[in-house]
Amino acid sequence: MAAIYLLQAPFTQLNAPYPAIHYLKAFLSARGLECRARDLAIESFHAIFSAKGLTKIFSDAQAVFSPERLAHEDQTSRLNIIRYLSNQSAYLECIDPLISFLCGRNPDYAHFLADPGRIPYGFRVERYLEDVDGAPDAARMASLIVEDLADFISYALDRDFSLVRYAESKASSQGDFGQIQQTLSQSYIIREFIRPLAAAALADYESSLVCVSVPFPGCLAPALAILEEAKRLGLSTAMGGGYVSTELRYLRDASFFDSVDYLCFDAGFGALASIIDDPLAAKGLYRVMRRQQGRISIEGFPEIERADYPQNDGPEWKTCPEEAVYAEEEGKALAHIFPDYSDAELKLYLRIDDSDNPMHSLWSKGIWLKCRLAYGCYWAKCRFCDTNLDYIRRYAPAPVAPLFHHMLDQAKKTSSSGLHFVDEAAPVPLLLDFAMENARAGRPLSFWGNTRFEPLFSRDRAEFLAWAGFLAASAGIEVAGEKGLSLSGKGLSMGDIVSACDNLSRAGILVHAYLMHGLPGQGEGDIIDSLEIVRQMFRLGLIHSAFWHPFQLTRHSPFCKTMLAEGKTSLPNAKFALNDLEWKGSAKLGRYSEGLEKAMASFMDGDGWEAPVSTWFDFKTPEPSPAKDYVKALRGAGRLAAAKEKPSPRSKAMWIGGKILISAGAAAESGGTGISWSYRNEILSLGLKPDIIPSLLSIVEGLDPRATAARTGPEVMAEIEALGDEGPRILTELRQGGLLFI
Repeated sequence: MAAIYLLQAPFTQLNAPYPAIHYLKAFLSARGLECRARDLAIESFHAIFSAKGLTKIFSDAQAVFSPERLAHEDQTSRLNIIRYLSNQSAYLECIDPLISFLCGRNPDYAHFLADPGRIPYGFRVERYLEDVDGAPDAARMASLIVEDLADFISYALDRDFSLVRYAESKASSQGDFGQIQQTLSQSYIIREFIRPLAAAALADYESSLVCVSVPFPGCLAPALAILEEAKRLGLSTAMGGGYVSTELRYLRDASFFDSVDYLCFDAGFGALASIIDDPLAAKGLYRVMRRQQGRISIEGFPEIERADYPQNDGPEWKTCPEEAVYAEEEGKALAHIFPDYSDAELKLYLRIDDSDNPMHSLWSKGIWLKCRLAYGCYWAKCRFCDTNLDYIRRYAPAPVAPLFHHMLDQAKKTSSSGLHFVDEAAPVPLLLDFAMENARAGRPLSFWGNTRFEPLFSRDRAEFLAWAGFLAASAGIEVAGEKGLSLSGKGLSMGDIVSACDNLSRAGILVHAYLMHGLPGQGEGDIIDSLEIVRQMFRLGLIHSAFWHPFQLTRHSPFCKTMLAEGKTSLPNAKFALNDLEWKGSAKLGRYSEGLEKAMASFMDGDGWEAPVSTWFDFKTPEPSPAKDYVKALRGAGRLAAAKEKPSPRSKAMWIGGKILISAGAAAESGGTGISWSYRNEILSLGLKPDIIPSLLSIVEGLDPRATAARTGPEVMAEIEALGDEGPRILTELRQGGLLFI
């Protein structure tokens, strides 16, 4: 087979390359195949938000908004449209330097942006300037100008368009493929920008198989347009990604394959390998769907999935003769293939400034190299989660040392030293191992990612992780409170969660919580109780940002199986996308969404922590039942229990404080000698008898975290306590100043 083209479909986030095509590039290269990875998502953004692109946008918008059309607009809309159209020359002059500024290549443009009178803007910037009394931040101004322009494009020319998704509602859990087909034929953005971009990209690289990654519903329509352009050139085409594996698992509309030859499911390595090895598709493929003789052919799937698939449209089920071979190859790839970003043009990615909240802004400000410590989830028991799907059910940890050295090499080649772990839930032991590798290398990388608020996040481990480069942790609380945690199957208690968040935040690690409301079995009082607990957590600084969304029953979750059996939901006769399901009682708690969103926005801005939780709702709510000091009491109990714990016999002792210096004037007691050192930029001192200082320094100097030889916590603890009467006091002081047992 000739070369393989790996394309990321628009629209995804603007600040970093999505990792799927870069994992596939590494996989194919390891197989000795020629391939190229290219992100058409970021390229489409630059095609639109450029002087050339906006010239087209304004010209077409001017044709749409004739004087007669403008007369029919309401006054607010009419004035805003006039403002955009009148400012088109200013937009064309500023857009290229503004985008260059957001990409980090034109820092002096900040001075130009400092005066709002020089630049054109819309409602978002207008509201922002009111909030800051006319003293704007340049990065925020530039980001909001782009968002204002996106609003204009959406209103004037293409209602399906937004910066990071396209026609999302038409692809997500839509039983009929017709809406997407109509969008493909009528979309302004797809016609004027995506298809020309795809045609140019396909002409730029000679390939025989074009593979497009579709991680989200908002990528589907652009992906199909790209694939249609490839098929016009006679190229074979394949589509995979999270959207395919989740929403198209029960596809029954064979016309979908007018646009694509193969759908690749789950991890994708085995599916793609089977297509490449059998280009004539003469045998059954692995985890692939295609069309043969007008019927959908489902190939190489586990037999257990056949029972879930609707049978009335007569799909053909095929086994894969080489299933064991591809399953083994895929398993090895999941463990040992790491992303290759050599084709990524990181200079194209933007640093969007859309929030003052430091945790929230991580998603959009940093140009992160994405990778994972493990495929799948090591817990995989949450009742709301898609635990029936491969990307949750199958757990495959990566070998940490090879992953670290690979990503360090990628960082050097790309000049980008920040990593975002995109695990479903990064395991704490693997995070610690990665941090240890980073420490031994001199802490060249910083990293953050999604995990679980496990008891394993002890104070010592959190402090070590923070010192070693771990910036932030996001994890699901889902429903704060013991009842909610039991309903959701989290496998954690509120005490576990509070202690983990306390230890992480005290160590300087930012904490983000995912929350949901409206689970089956949850009442209105439970929602209010959950909000009260979250309010207390914000107030105590245990979490720094949060996102609260309504519970959605999904086809692949344990909740779905239970509710089908109880007659509380049913499967629609969907021939296209199927994931989100309606269920009896789902609308009852929807009225809480707006208030919860307002509360979270205020909490993340540092406001509203003292207000009663009823403040956020325009209807009467139940009184919260948790005590006002509920979270504080849990935090205190957790700290007390931790203080009584002895280090594990397998724990590693390490010193992350600064170099200890001897100084007679530093806290000397009874004619003794003082020692001083810095920890977390605080100067600490301790008075000691001179004769024990050499022994103490010898102990501490042997605890360099970069050393490969480890000493255990109990060993070091015993040695310090053996220094004499002062031993216990010395141990206490050192434990507060950089001596860790992890």
